[in-house]
Amino acid sequence: MDSLIGSGRRAAQLSFVPQGHKFRSSRRAAQLSFILLLALAFTGQANQSGAEEYTAEPWALEANQITYHTNPQQITAEGDVVLRHTEEQSAKPLEIRADTVTYLTTGSVLDARGNVFLKEESGTISASSILLNLQDQTGKLTSTTVSLADHEIKFSGERVEKIASDRYVFFGGKATSCQTDGNKSPAWSINWRKADITINGMAYLKHATFKVKKVPLLYIPYLALPAKTTRQTGFLFPEISHSSRDGIGFTTPLFINLSPSSDLTFFPGYYEKRGTFAGLEFRSVSDYNSRTTLAINYLDDRTKDPGPPASPDDYRQDGYLRAEHDRYWVRGKADHYFSQNSVLRLDVDAVSDQDFLHEYRDGISGFSQSNRNFLNDFKRSLQEASLNFRESILQLSRRGQLGSGGLEVRYVDDPLAKLTGTEPAQTLPRALYSTRLPLLNNLPLSLGWDSEYVYYRPEEGIGYQRLDLLPRLIMPMPFGALIEGTIAGGFRETAYRVETIGTPTSGWNSTNAKNRNTWDFTTNMATLLSRDFLITAERRLTHTFRPNLRYNYRTSTDQSELPNLDGFDRLADDNSLTLELNNYFRSGNADPKILPNRQLGYLKLKQSYNLQEARRDLTRPGDKRRPFSDLALDLEISPLTNLFFRYQTALDVYGQGVGRYNLQGRYHNSRQDRLTIDYDYVKGVATNLNISTQLQLTDKLSARYNTSRSLLDNHATAETIGLLYNSQCWGVELTSSRDSEDRRVMLTFSLTGIGKALELRKSEI
Repeated sequence: MDSLIGSGRRAAQLSFVPQGHKFRSSRRAAQLSFILLLALAFTGQANQSGAEEYTAEPWALEANQITYHTNPQQITAEGDVVLRHTEEQSAKPLEIRADTVTYLTTGSVLDARGNVFLKEESGTISASSILLNLQDQTGKLTSTTVSLADHEIKFSGERVEKIASDRYVFFGGKATSCQTDGNKSPAWSINWRKADITINGMAYLKHATFKVKKVPLLYIPYLALPAKTTRQTGFLFPEISHSSRDGIGFTTPLFINLSPSSDLTFFPGYYEKRGTFAGLEFRSVSDYNSRTTLAINYLDDRTKDPGPPASPDDYRQDGYLRAEHDRYWVRGKADHYFSQNSVLRLDVDAVSDQDFLHEYRDGISGFSQSNRNFLNDFKRSLQEASLNFRESILQLSRRGQLGSGGLEVRYVDDPLAKLTGTEPAQTLPRALYSTRLPLLNNLPLSLGWDSEYVYYRPEEGIGYQRLDLLPRLIMPMPFGALIEGTIAGGFRETAYRVETIGTPTSGWNSTNAKNRNTWDFTTNMATLLSRDFLITAERRLTHTFRPNLRYNYRTSTDQSELPNLDGFDRLADDNSLTLELNNYFRSGNADPKILPNRQLGYLKLKQSYNLQEARRDLTRPGDKRRPFSDLALDLEISPLTNLFFRYQTALDVYGQGVGRYNLQGRYHNSRQDRLTIDYDYVKGVATNLNISTQLQLTDKLSARYNTSRSLLDNHATAETIGLLYNSQCWGVELTSSRDSEDRRVMLTFSLTGIGKALELRKSEI
């Protein structure tokens, strides 16, 4: 065999193209004779111009030693071999590393052995040997591991065939996201007899076995797993559950990629004691601010509340028996920005019965998970599940330089309406417009205009339209440089049109027109005082004091004949002074770049004095005038960036004590420990305590506890305690919860790269 040897890292470099192309070589003077001989062997000619006329993308080969053999024609590279395309936009693979590489020019076959590492845009492949055809990207691999870009799961096998540029067939092997040391078994793995894996596609496994260490726990004849670096259609990991009300449940989500900006997830399932379940969720993103999510759950429930005649089942003991078999829940949200000043918002929420959201709070398509998703994506949550009615709202708003306006349609879905005989009124529609226009160039006088139109229409009964107009003259008050103030006065006209819908209702004719007139006058004065207190030479405390005095005057007329639905239809006389003392505290540094300013909290006091009450006539013995309102206090303290307290209360100044107060506390740290406390007190009505805490016991083990207690009735309305263990590639959570209707134990396993692997529940009623 004739050969030509080049050695030395810098000297042993050449470029070539697979069979069917002439190769292009380096022109360094020190390598010229070696390159020309190589060119002669490959192309049958040794002229410089022939190498320059071809632009096919060559391979660059680099090694400690490169040997060219003429019979047969092949190149052998040894020692830290690197084979790569010389241009960034070249076809895959981009780079191959190995201990030894042999390139056979006949057939463009590459034989790489020893610590083989292949790098592509979609991931990396490591193997002990690769026999690869560079033209069609097919070949055979041994002791192979495929790692996908931006994906935790690794696929490995002893014997692998590469049947396309991005497709592999594994004969025996396993998938795991766990890191292993030496020959130790991973914490979990999915083993198979045969697997067909498409990069950026799906991995279809035949005769798969789920193992924990070396112990097989579950056999699955056929399993599909995602092998994607981008979103693609495929099955997600199923959810398995058990409860005394539902029996054994099984849900297998199917993710459908519609486009780079939209997708659809289908949740087919079955409950042993209930029947067939199905869910559907659609998501779409138009731009950074505009997005849409719509979802529906459906249950063909073979049970109903009355149950067997001998044992009626009134779920939650609310006095209303559910008789529906077709049960559903529809929800969704959408935001669409036409511009920065024009936005359309949509909230959809409708349910078949009053119990559905209570029974199906948990699960991958339950109320709790949906609520978290909406809060994360749209920054607004669903209505609380305990409410019997659900509201769907469509809002269109626009802000301009001179005014702002909005249009709202609100539909109330009350599943108890047929049982109670009370149909809710729908807002179809509500329109608002506000503006402020300068009137005279020489005087600081402007016209303020607030208007609202609303139409409340029930399915049957009394509906009414209301048009409210409030034009006002507004002028700043010249109190000097230290005091700012405004004065405003206007005339409010409210017109009603009342109509009967469906069966006539006594008390109203077919159409009635009503109206209300009131005068409205407001003046406001405020000032701002600020002072810095030096704590150290570099740190300071800034106290800002803003007192505010406001006077309100409003006349009213007899409103007893007016409709009364939303509280705005009853406006009382007002002749009062309100004093607000607002204190703000901020800490900082002389140089904000060293220590930026931070809000430490505020203290706000507020009280009103009713001049009309102070001058009214006493009507009976023992009657006393009480012109002062409750003294309202709002205190917020944030001594640390991760510690927050807020206390709100109202004190009766006539000896009746505190009528209400609320205490909130929040704490979190870098270890992910957190504590949340909410305490609400309404005298004689409610005393509720909500505590939520999570404690990181070790770097992998954490505990959490949530409770909601009614201290007035001395019982827990809901309580949950859980332990969560998170390893590098798996996690397990044990949760025990109870409420007034249910006691539940849930064990959930999660696998990194797959999601929920198994969910076991045990419930008691």
